[in-house]
Amino acid sequence: MIRDVMVNTRLPFPTFGIYRDMRDDKEGDFYRFAAECKDKVVYLASPYMSQMPYQPSGGVSRPLSNLRATQTTIVTDWLLDAGIWTFSPIVYGRGMERVVPEREKGWWMRRDAELFKKMDILAVLALTGWQDSPGVAEEIGWAVTTGKPVYILDPRGDWFDKKTTAGSEFRNNILGAE
Repeated sequence: MIRDVMVNTRLPFPTFGIYRDMRDDKEGDFYRFAAECKDKVVYLASPYMSQMPYQPSGGVSRPLSNLRATQTTIVTDWLLDAGIWTFSPIVYGRGMERVVPEREKGWWMRRDAELFKKMDILAVLALTGWQDSPGVAEEIGWAVTTGKPVYILDPRGDWFDKKTTAGSEFRNNILGAE
């Protein structure tokens, strides 16, 4: 079953290169993506734990999942600032887990599936490992079966530099505060 779902991440969806500094977007990818999103709400999928049933370790390391969550938060904030109505289950869930106990993946995926029904577009944040993420594959499956467009957002340039990540979990816990 999991192998069948993973095929979803290999389908040829439109890819948009996004730059934090829009002056670097010489091809106009962001503006084309923004035009697709006009008056719509975007569900932003991204790899997080990459927990597969056959992984005895339970998925990727905590530092890598923290890194992915921080990167997703930075891009979500940027999209919102750029006028793209964006919902990220990773950003939402990580915020909740600071206050309430951590939940297992199945609990989240059931809720994410319900929230996804209210969204218009699926955008996949192409962080390292996204094509091997069973969660992303499942979310793509939701979009394909409901006829919602799927777009791949490929962060290019210097997205996660020291200035952007200063004071964050990422900077303090992974790179070490300077």
